[in-house]
Amino acid sequence: MLSAVLLSVLYGLFSYFIMAFPVSNYLTWGPMVIIFGVAILLLIGYEIKKRKSRSTSDIETEEETLKGLLSSLLKSSSHKPIYLLLGNKKSGKTSLLTSSHAIKPIDQKNTLQTDYFVWHESEKAIYIKPAPRLIYQDTSNTDQTLWKAFLEKIVSVKPRKPFAGCLYVVDLEFLITQEESQREYILDIINTRLSDITEMTHTALPVYVFLSKIDKLKGFKEFVSLSPLKMQLEHLSISLKDAKGTLNDVFDSGFYAILSKMEQSTLDCAAMERSLVNNSALVTFPKQFELCHRIIRDTLNKVRLEKDGFHLVDLRGLYFTSSHQGGRKYNLLAKGCSNYFNVPMIASEHDQLSESPLFTRFIIDEQVLPEANFAGENKRHLRQLIRKSHMTMAACVTLLSVSGYYFFTTTQSNISIINQLLEVANNKSEDHEYADLKSQFAVTSNGILPLYQAWTNASHLLDEKLIDINVDKLDQTTQIAYQHLLDSIHLQLLPLVEKHIQLKLAKSSLSHQEKLHLLKIYLMLNEADKRDYSFLLKSISRLLTGDLGSEGAYASIPQYLAVYFKTNFPPIEINWDLVRTTRRDLLSQSKVEIAYSQILNSGRDADLGQLSIPRAIGFNFGEIFDNEKSNLNELNINKIYTATGFTTFYRPLSESLSHDLIADNWVLGLSNNTLPSDEELKAFQAKVRRKYTDDYINVWRTAISDLRFKRYDNIVEITNAIDTLSGPTSPLSTILNLLYTNTKYSPEAGALAQIPLKDERLNQAVDLLKDSAEKVIEPDYELMKRVEKAFAVINTLQTSETENSQAPWDQVISSLSNLRAYLKQITDAPNVQQAALIAAKARMRETAADPIVRLKQVAQKAPEPVKSWLNEIAHQAWSVLLAESQLGIQELWTSNVYSKFELVGQNKYPFTKHAETEISLTDFEEFFAAQGTLDSFIDDTLSPFYDTNLWQAKRVDGETLQLSQEMITQMKNYTMIKNVLFDPTSNKFNIDFSSRFIDLDSSAIRASLNFGGESLDYYHGPAKSKQFVWPPESNEFFVNVNIQDITSSGEQHRKAKEGFWSIFRLLNESQLEPTSDGGFNADILVSGRHMTVKIKPSNSNNPFLLQELYNFSVPRDIQ
Repeated sequence: MLSAVLLSVLYGLFSYFIMAFPVSNYLTWGPMVIIFGVAILLLIGYEIKKRKSRSTSDIETEEETLKGLLSSLLKSSSHKPIYLLLGNKKSGKTSLLTSSHAIKPIDQKNTLQTDYFVWHESEKAIYIKPAPRLIYQDTSNTDQTLWKAFLEKIVSVKPRKPFAGCLYVVDLEFLITQEESQREYILDIINTRLSDITEMTHTALPVYVFLSKIDKLKGFKEFVSLSPLKMQLEHLSISLKDAKGTLNDVFDSGFYAILSKMEQSTLDCAAMERSLVNNSALVTFPKQFELCHRIIRDTLNKVRLEKDGFHLVDLRGLYFTSSHQGGRKYNLLAKGCSNYFNVPMIASEHDQLSESPLFTRFIIDEQVLPEANFAGENKRHLRQLIRKSHMTMAACVTLLSVSGYYFFTTTQSNISIINQLLEVANNKSEDHEYADLKSQFAVTSNGILPLYQAWTNASHLLDEKLIDINVDKLDQTTQIAYQHLLDSIHLQLLPLVEKHIQLKLAKSSLSHQEKLHLLKIYLMLNEADKRDYSFLLKSISRLLTGDLGSEGAYASIPQYLAVYFKTNFPPIEINWDLVRTTRRDLLSQSKVEIAYSQILNSGRDADLGQLSIPRAIGFNFGEIFDNEKSNLNELNINKIYTATGFTTFYRPLSESLSHDLIADNWVLGLSNNTLPSDEELKAFQAKVRRKYTDDYINVWRTAISDLRFKRYDNIVEITNAIDTLSGPTSPLSTILNLLYTNTKYSPEAGALAQIPLKDERLNQAVDLLKDSAEKVIEPDYELMKRVEKAFAVINTLQTSETENSQAPWDQVISSLSNLRAYLKQITDAPNVQQAALIAAKARMRETAADPIVRLKQVAQKAPEPVKSWLNEIAHQAWSVLLAESQLGIQELWTSNVYSKFELVGQNKYPFTKHAETEISLTDFEEFFAAQGTLDSFIDDTLSPFYDTNLWQAKRVDGETLQLSQEMITQMKNYTMIKNVLFDPTSNKFNIDFSSRFIDLDSSAIRASLNFGGESLDYYHGPAKSKQFVWPPESNEFFVNVNIQDITSSGEQHRKAKEGFWSIFRLLNESQLEPTSDGGFNADILVSGRHMTVKIKPSNSNNPFLLQELYNFSVPRDIQ
């Protein structure tokens, strides 16, 4: 905005002081006023928004709190590289930083733990460990928004290089002990977070994979303490810098190199060790390490994110780490770094290493990880910079263009005024010159008149022989008069004619044809060998009569010229500078363009008409093609570009025009011949023919490429359309036939060869006939050969290679017919939507070729635009099929899911928190359990179209089944409810939790909790924890809370809840405070008396705080 205002100011100064534009010139000052006005409005809006934000006292949302924390932390440290710590829970991410001295003890003061992330900052780098809720997004519906806000804030502060890399920490214990499904689920979630970063920055994020807790492998402690490998720990890493396309090969090579080193170390150490226990440990650890090969490689392949052949992350290395050895705590990589610099390892005998300069450097500086500058730049940010620079450049160019335009127009206006002033003076002199020349013509004509009359009288007497005496003397007198007349015309009249033509040629208002005609007359006066006396007499007589008139003395001038032009008069001196100037002006225009434009104008005058493709197709055109998107003007082809127009109009007219125009080449100095030679005529006709051929090809290409298919809304319409396309009156066949007729008509070389010839004289006659035919049609053949070549590929669709083979277009029609039959089976079904759904599910699940796939395969072999036509038909068929399937899914959803939920769960607890009625356990399990109502619907109906783990749509042929965002959110809620509230073994509702008292009101002496018959009692003092299960084994669904006063009467106060959801209702009425171990403290109020109970579920996702349960609903519509 500031650059635009600055440029406007500079432009205004330039316009006012340099160009001296008046203030009333709105085209000059209008844009400046608009720019200033917009700038002032933006500044006012910004100020109002700023003041409102200051005066607002609303409570900040979590998103605002997160952004505020990051802003304050990054404000003073934005110059440092940022590393992101990701990995499974308790994988040792913090230990990796502290034990490797990436975070030294002196840096602990900069460590900050918030609800959203843990901030570690050293002198050289920043390490951020997001909270589990941001990674797993299982706490509330806002987690995804918080993660997005977290990334956006870092990108906004460090737009060029948001992240220097990601430390991806996974512990071996997790990989080995967890089930494969759970392991893949966790890794998929982490990888999704990585893909979020790469999608936002459009660059490959450097990732360094750390496999921690290698000490969990059996025999690690003895192996490291006894083997010499402890001096070469840098070998416990695999470089993956150059393993983009061969990751598995590079990993296998590096892994087995480490294993070979271990085995060699085992052999060396076992020969010196006498203890059988230690020898067993030495042998065990390498074997244990080898068994991890497959699971580690699978993990690497999980981390390697690829999309469309591009790597979303840049795997830099794999490192095996541990924090324990022989009672001492240190990082193996740190020791590897020390060995890299060939310095000794110094460790204390206590729990951690003594502070030493050797360990104040992180592995980044020791080249185990590369420098922070290695991270790729944010390509989205770079594109924004380029876009802004382009916009600034466009604004500058626009301003310069406007300034240049005004400068040009002003200069042109001034020059025009000057020229007008000069023309006024010239016009006066020209008018005077014309008047003087006209009077000279009159004087000269009157002076020649007696000589002309004397000669004509003598000639008349001589012809009649009225005088018999002195006839010889009279004849001699006549010759003297005749010669004197010729001399007078040559010396007096012809110079005036030359001067008159010269003045006419000097005028700039003459057309090309008029100027060429005058120049031809002018040159004939000088060049005797180029003269056409008849043409010369007629042209000059017409010119003088038109300019001077035909009355008085001017009436005799043509008669004088008629006498003079009967002689071979000597050359007249002409102005050759004027000739050269006129020739340059004439040669600036192409004669080919002139001839071609005359042909087109003649065609319009002859009213050849148009070849209308929509009319040729008939009523089916509107049913197949979109009249609004198709350019109807391009579909109406001028008949001069058809086979009929070529043979009956273009060819004869082009030959005559070409002959006339090429005959005047000598006038332009292009030839010495007044009659064009055959070579010149052929060359000129070839140029005109090339121009015509180019337009011929472009007209037909544009016509067939401009056809646009209609968009069909339902499967019945597209089935009828495909029925028309595959029928005997197919519009596509009609178009191709028209194209074939008008672009495939060169002479058949083998036509005459098919005549059976037995007589030698007949053979000679046929040869002569062939020669004459080739000479006659040779130019046409060359022209149409280019046309044929341009459409040769598409015309081959109409012809078969052999007499018995099928033409390619027949295969297209056959594929369309199969697609019509495929869709017809669906439209003829009793329930069209359900039939479409069955077909769509089969297509999503199967890889076998169906009619849509086969049509696309045929399209790949077809030329354009047939390829685009067929692909559009296939695309619309699949799109409409999915749309009908969506209606079928909606029908099943309404009848099988929505209606049942409306009956058993609508407006009931826990889906409506304050509802009095609640869903029963039986109904809840039938609806939410595996293979229940909702799960069966998802597995049978939605799973073909969606990945039901992440709820991402599957894409086939570029199309997806669209579900509303509300529908996808509720499906995610359902997935969480099923995973948290149901036991996967029994497929029943089950919650295991422990409970213990934390605090009791001072006015009470004892309290008790009863969960379905299982009690937990408490007196002031130490509290014990007790395990509970819900639903209780007694199947008695109630919760009682009792508090007994400390008074002598021992009055008891009771709070009771009944029903299957009684425990949830009790907790909803209590104040809950989450704890760091995954549980929560519930402050329960009974008759004004407080008691605090800690409840910790065994599931990492707290079922009692499960927002997905309370937010669950069944939308009426799926879209």
